Amino acid sequence: MNDWAKRLADEVKKQQDQATSDNAKFLENQRLKKEFGPVLWRGVVAEVKNGCTAMNRELRSNVAVVVDTSENELNVRNENIPERRLASSFDVEKALVAWDVRPLRSGGAAQGHYEVAVDKDGKAQLYQQGPHGESLLVEPSSFGEIAERMLAFLFRD
Repeated sequence: MNDWAKRLADEVKKQQDQATSDNAKFLENQRLKKEFGPVLWRGVVAEVKNGCTAMNRELRSNVAVVVDTSENELNVRNENIPERRLASSFDVEKALVAWDVRPLRSGGAAQGHYEVAVDKDGKAQLYQQGPHGESLLVEPSSFGEIAERMLAFLFRD
């Protein structure tokens, strides 16, 4: 084989190996998202419910009412402002937590999105997304941080 043909063949082989490696990594990340996404969602739900229970206990009144929904949804009502609701859901296929609080005093809504992503250590975590759905893979968000953000919009005027 000519020298140039061998070099070219080596280069093509390296590209093929890299593509195989990239595909395997992608598939593993998808598996981890599917496996741990629902676990992370349940952690957010538990934290929100715990926050509501703690608030109700502290106020000695049921101001935070968690409404029964399906396992991939969470709805909380603010009894002080009955028309204000927190609606949150987990999209299993997209591995995405989304929440929405409305109506705010301004008449608008507050929203947030958190994607399940796999960090460099191979751990699935929740990362906040920007306003246009772009990844903000800066620091992962804890269950407490997400719950606090949602409930702050639900209860603050």
